[in-house]
Order: sequence, then structure tokens, then C-alpha cells
Amino acid sequence: GVGGGRFTANLRPMIGEHVRFSAYDLSEKQLLFFKEQYPDVYSKTSVGVLDLTKNCIPEAEKPDVVLASTVLMHIQRPEAYQRALNNLFQSGRKYIVLMDNWNAHDYFSDLNKLIHNRNLYIYDSGANIAIIINLTDEILDFPYQPLSIRAVLGKYIPGY
Repeated sequence: GVGGGRFTANLRPMIGEHVRFSAYDLSEKQLLFFKEQYPDVYSKTSVGVLDLTKNCIPEAEKPDVVLASTVLMHIQRPEAYQRALNNLFQSGRKYIVLMDNWNAHDYFSDLNKLIHNRNLYIYDSGANIAIIINLTDEILDFPYQPLSIRAVLGKYIPGY
């Protein structure tokens, strides 16, 4: 769900030119919007149309890290959401970073059912919580914390 490309454009200077970026969206129009908004970043990014409810990122294109921000919350058909969550999980090699509206789905339970002995962590920015799905056997240290209770996801959400 690259949308207009804001995250990709903002991550590029922080991470560096040596990192290969790919961006996917359900809509060709969104990819064109990305191109209009950030033509320089777009030209250095591999882009493609991808429906996460149907497919994961192809094996040959799988990155080490996948960022999905406010994508799954929009999928309100339960079966399609479960397929998208599974495909997201299958799309990365090392880590999946998930930032979403934690009220949209029961991410805690759904991820614990899906990952089968994989490590779930959170990153607390001081303003929001991100879930880190560790697809490796590596133990992550601070600033990452194990995600062991659902309630932590609501830290910045009134009434969670």
C-alpha cells in the first residue's frame, strides 16, 4: 500500500541509497500518484501492482524487511483479511513491520495463531506502536520489546 509514496520518500534519506526499495499497491493509480509526488524516489524504486488478499511478494523479489502501514485495517472482509495477513507474513525474509489501526482487527490473536513459535516484538516510538514480526531465530534487543499482551497495542489509543 505505497499510496503516494510518502513513507518510501521519507525512508530513503534515513536508510540510504545503498538499500533496494520496492513499493507495491493494489491500484495502478496510486503508483502513478507516487510517481507524480516523488519522481526522483519513484525512479529509484521497483514498483508493482499487488493484491495482498490474493498474493504475497514473489519469491525472487522478497525483501529482507517489509513495511505495511495502514493497509490491513482497510480489509474488512474476514476471509480476505486473513489471506492478506498470511500473504504479508510470507512476503519477507527477515522482518515484517506492521503499523495499523490496532482496533481494526485482533492482530495480537491473529498473529499468534499465524506465526507458530516466531517472535513478535513491538517498537514504541513514543507516539505509536509498531509490531515487528521476526522471521529469524535472532533475539531482538532494546529498543524492541516482546509483544506478550494485547493491551500494549492500545497504549496510544483512547478507550482501547
